[in-house]
Amino acid sequence: MTDERFSSDSYQNVPDRPGKKSQLPRVEHGDEGAAAVVSAFYEALLAEDAPRALGVLAPEVAWYEMPGGPYARKDGRPYQGAAEIAEGVLSRQIGDVEDLAMVQHEMLVYGDSIVVLGTATGIGRKTGVRLEVPFAHVWVTRDNQIVEFRQYIDPVRFLAAVDPPSA
Repeated sequence: MTDERFSSDSYQNVPDRPGKKSQLPRVEHGDEGAAAVVSAFYEALLAEDAPRALGVLAPEVAWYEMPGGPYARKDGRPYQGAAEIAEGVLSRQIGDVEDLAMVQHEMLVYGDSIVVLGTATGIGRKTGVRLEVPFAHVWVTRDNQIVEFRQYIDPVRFLAAVDPPSA
């Protein structure tokens, strides 16, 4: 596993896990379109460049947060479009977590679909608690834009870092 932040070429340098072979193909040169779009999103978030991050989202993008997490809608509906995602998820995450980073361990590409396995890190602004939570992000791209995002993360561990206990 690597301890580097997402970058446009970091997915090409992820070592194989001994004894484990993925059923999905790894990124090969020439098959970088979907991976480049997803990497561009992570890079923009890391640089806190919201316009650039939101610029790779398709107008009809559907964004699904992990049920039970702090940014999931109570009715389970996805966020639709860049404005809802910016307000309902991204600005709240940045407000809740100092030095938020998505540490990539593996990026699996299958056509226009991407699965990113990694660890979210940072410090809860209200709690001072270190955030270190594994995640799986599933992305779907079309025409060099993100059309769907699904997050899989342990909401209890995430909440422990960002939400102070009630007295």
